[in-house]
Amino acid sequence: MAFGDDVPVEVGPAPDVASVQIETAKASASLSSLMPVPDPLRGYLGGEVSRLNWVPVLRGMREYALPAFAGREAVRLLAIEAGRRMPSHTHLGQELTLVLQGSFVDATGSYAKGDVATADGSIDHQPRAGAGEMCLCLAVEDAPLRLTGFSGILVGIAAVARRLAGR
Repeated sequence: MAFGDDVPVEVGPAPDVASVQIETAKASASLSSLMPVPDPLRGYLGGEVSRLNWVPVLRGMREYALPAFAGREAVRLLAIEAGRRMPSHTHLGQELTLVLQGSFVDATGSYAKGDVATADGSIDHQPRAGAGEMCLCLAVEDAPLRLTGFSGILVGIAAVARRLAGR
């Protein structure tokens, strides 16, 4: 047998996770209701989700960059109010988004709690949070986003203005 030949491998049965208790939170648009962060992630936050230094991005959308990853990949929590849309964008690299609470839909499909969405430069999308519950996600990006569409242009102008005002 040569290296690289396909050889069937027997894999054991999948674990039964149907009875595993999953953290839940009440549906609410307030950050104080956001508590569905898994234990391994809590250590990186430095506090309760509701007490983090959330930065408003757009009306109905806030983000919190995890300080442990500063200067490397962009690792951040996104809190998007129910029914709100993010700006249209594509990616200059890879993005992985884990839904911690709520749901969202975009050009690639629908994602609910526990789902991971992947995106790259081939995808131009405008994610929209599901109705009825704030969407909380952990997003990891290895390169910046590139805003597209009219809303992306407006967000870009606003971001430049904020940076200039802060100098």
